[in-house]
Amino acid sequence: MYAGGIFGNTTAGSLTIYNSYNKGDIVSTYNDNSTVAYGAGGILGFKYHTTKTQIINCVNMGKITNNTHKGGIIGFNWVPSSTPEVINSFYKKDNGIKGESNNNNSQAIEFDNNQEEVIQKLNDYITEMSGEIDTINWKKWKLGEENYPTFEQ
Repeated sequence: MYAGGIFGNTTAGSLTIYNSYNKGDIVSTYNDNSTVAYGAGGILGFKYHTTKTQIINCVNMGKITNNTHKGGIIGFNWVPSSTPEVINSFYKKDNGIKGESNNNNSQAIEFDNNQEEVIQKLNDYITEMSGEIDTINWKKWKLGEENYPTFEQ
């Protein structure tokens, strides 16, 4: 019902996902108790009543398949009055969908096949934010197998 490349769903409290990537395809389908498939997202599938949700410096390379609510970064934000923050996060253009299914103000960034540019922007963000937030344990990004973004060792 809820499917995410990093996190399937969140229902209470707060959630921060940072410096993460998904390269797998995400599929959300019906189950026996539902007539609607809710939320398939490259990073987060479904956000419900969380007080604060942040997705920072993340990448989704996977294709999202769902018949209702899907997004390159977040599949569905159930409570629009609590808009999640999507900061410096990227999703691959050819997955055919925008950053979030129901948030036209998304800061998610669509990209084609220029992963080098994405890698540079991800690493620039870590450098830029190092004085404002604790990024000391964040790994730098690099191109991995099949030109997927991954982390330096």
